[in-house]
Parts: sequence; C-alpha cells; structure tokens
Amino acid sequence: MRTILLTAVLLLAATGASAQQAAQLNADQKVLLRCSAAFALAANMQEHGDKTLGEIPELRARGKEYFVRAMASLMDQQSLDREQVSALLKAEVAALSEGDALPKAMPECLASLQASGL
Repeated sequence: MRTILLTAVLLLAATGASAQQAAQLNADQKVLLRCSAAFALAANMQEHGDKTLGEIPELRARGKEYFVRAMASLMDQQSLDREQVSALLKAEVAALSEGDALPKAMPECLASLQASGL
C-alpha cells in the first residue's frame, strides 16, 4: 500500500512539473510542442493505414524532422532535459488523444510544417 501511495505521489509531482513547464512556454513554443505530438500521432496512424485524418501529406519523414528540430529548439530555449521534454510530449499526446482534438489541430500544424520549410 505504501508503495502504491508513493508511486501515486511521484506521478502527481511529475504531472505538476510538466504542467508548470508547459505554462512557461510562449505561444510559438506551444505550437511546436503540440504539432510535434500531432505529427507523431498522425505518422503512426498513417503507418497503420488509419485514414481517420483524411487526405493529409505523408508525415513520416517531414514530421519526424519537424519533431526533432522543434524538440531541440525547446530544449535549448527553455533549458529542458529529455525527461522534461518527454513529460511535456506525453501530456500533449494525451490531450490530442481526447475526442476530435487531433483532427482539429492538424490544419494549424500542417501550416506550421509548411512554414518551417521542411
């Protein structure tokens, strides 16, 4: 029982830390985070033949490069380590997995991808 309680406390602390870090991101950084998570989810869906998102460009290569550059930028600009970035991404993936959040995010994210020049 003590182990379960300790694990729950640690998980809550980690969630609070990622929420606090996310609040410190500016609008552009939040778009990079959201779209990186969206591209990872969408590329996985495409790889498995899921057409839920309709006709969107193939995202495996371009989305991956966007993801890598965006996360490196966030790490540099916010002095985040891999664990912190991972926590932020997990929270964003969870948010995008709710209802129709991912399809709603895709137009802005595809525009961000296009603007990135990738």
